[in-house]
Amino acid sequence: MVNNAEQIYKKIAEKYDFLNHFFSLYIDVLWRKKLLKLINPKRETVLDICTGTGDIAIEIKKNSGSTVIGYDISPEMLEVAIKKFKERGLEIPLILGDALELAVKDNSVDVITIGFGLRNLPDYDRAVAEIARALRPGGRVFILEFAPPEKNLFGFFYWIYLRHIMPLVGGIIAGVKEDYRELAVSIRAFLTPKDMKSLLSKHGFTNFRATRLSLGIAYIYSARIEK
Repeated sequence: MVNNAEQIYKKIAEKYDFLNHFFSLYIDVLWRKKLLKLINPKRETVLDICTGTGDIAIEIKKNSGSTVIGYDISPEMLEVAIKKFKERGLEIPLILGDALELAVKDNSVDVITIGFGLRNLPDYDRAVAEIARALRPGGRVFILEFAPPEKNLFGFFYWIYLRHIMPLVGGIIAGVKEDYRELAVSIRAFLTPKDMKSLLSKHGFTNFRATRLSLGIAYIYSARIEK
């Protein structure tokens, strides 16, 4: 968890997309396409928590007949999302709010997605409890998130990249060197796939699946709620 994640995203909102693509060499675009393929949305109600600048919401809306709603705590990030929706001619309603207190009714959503957001929330347990509450029986959750560097040679060099190169470049481009260093530390301290399975199972989710991406840099976690 990043202590001041909301303030970090306030600072970098306008440069967020560029930095994401730059640091990932545009691999993040492929991750979102993989996410869409796994969701395979039909005509469902999809709530994209921690929607940020709206990339996941856009991907789902463009490629399905689903009703998509974005949800985020940062007005600065949502302002960027609104501009992107207008440029693409998409109608995606947005809700400004806290993911730990979702402003939606019980059993009202078919699918919940959250991309690179759970790690920055102060209470993972409460966040998943809210997701479980909002989903209809049989509803699905999809979590796209970075994973701690694995204990191998690639993981060693990946950690050097996270700990030193990303903060340096983030400082040069956006003036947020220490903030990116904190984000790097949050990735190293985040849940492992095993931990994620335990957390989701605790709140009634079954059919857990962990899809490994790019040598373990990130995962897509999916599960179904049974009520």
